[in-house]
Amino acid sequence: PDYSAWILAFYDRWEEMLNGSIAGTVDILKKLKENKQYGLFALTNWSAETFPRALEMFEFLHWFDGRVVSGEEKTRKPFKEIYDIILSRFNLHPSSTLFIDDNIRNIHAAREIGIITVHFQSPEQLRKELKEKNIRMVLFGLNERVAHTFGLLGLAELMQIAENYDTALKQINEG
Repeated sequence: PDYSAWILAFYDRWEEMLNGSIAGTVDILKKLKENKQYGLFALTNWSAETFPRALEMFEFLHWFDGRVVSGEEKTRKPFKEIYDIILSRFNLHPSSTLFIDDNIRNIHAAREIGIITVHFQSPEQLRKELKEKNIRMVLFGLNERVAHTFGLLGLAELMQIAENYDTALKQINEG
């Protein structure tokens, strides 16, 4: 009750915290989506109440073949349960999945269950590290800061990298 005005203000004004998407990161996602050899999945710590508005604001959030929204699951990154949910729901295997997230705690949690990880710091660094990986799945982490990674990559995305990895890297590099 003492903080109800503050809480309600968040829900009325949370969009003001968003700085937009990071073009370089969205470009990488777009290339992978256009390739049509990849299954793309999102794992996000967004609330169930605000994620529908994010879907309206950011077209790239519709590029995923599936997603897990923590607010709908009643758990969140970095808890093991959320990773188990996305792996199970989309039949992904930790040892052939790459998780990309801007939050180091989420990276550590994913590593603990055997998921290969990249700690996102910039589109350039991501592009470089993708070149170094030769795996079947990529999971991006996304969150409500849609300004820092994929438009607030905290919002984790899972990308399935197909057998023809060299072709994908070439497309990413040419991007």
